[in-house]
Amino acid sequence: MKPINQADLTAILKVLDESTEMSLATCRPDGFPQSTTVNFVHEDLTLYCAVGLDSQKAHNIRANGKVSATINRTRREWRDLQGISIGGIATVLADAAQMRTTADRLLGRYPHLSQYIKGTGALPWSGMLFIRIVPQVISILDYRERFGHTTLVELT
Repeated sequence: MKPINQADLTAILKVLDESTEMSLATCRPDGFPQSTTVNFVHEDLTLYCAVGLDSQKAHNIRANGKVSATINRTRREWRDLQGISIGGIATVLADAAQMRTTADRLLGRYPHLSQYIKGTGALPWSGMLFIRIVPQVISILDYRERFGHTTLVELT
């Protein structure tokens, strides 16, 4: 692993800016990973998403904050595959200001979510939790370099 440099940071931020979905894997109580797709926003390299208050993902994160995520840019052919794989620590947001900021950013990026939100004045949204994911390691995948080309960077 190597520390992140400006070129790596630029590549990661491009994927985050141009992608709208991530597969988020959490650790189930039985030890098996559980992966589902969620919408996300980011502030620099820190990711934010919303999950159901009583969802398996929420229970998993409360019990074990270690998560993995993959995010890929839209592509036409497999030779154009670019994406990132993240290993990080997820926490449930408890601060009202952070929750409001995250809610506003999610609605700004995904306005269609407003139809699914009940009691938008509530913090958190009725039935939802806001999650912050702080990456510890990121693998940058770029098939344009060559098949399977990855660069692994450490953030801690």
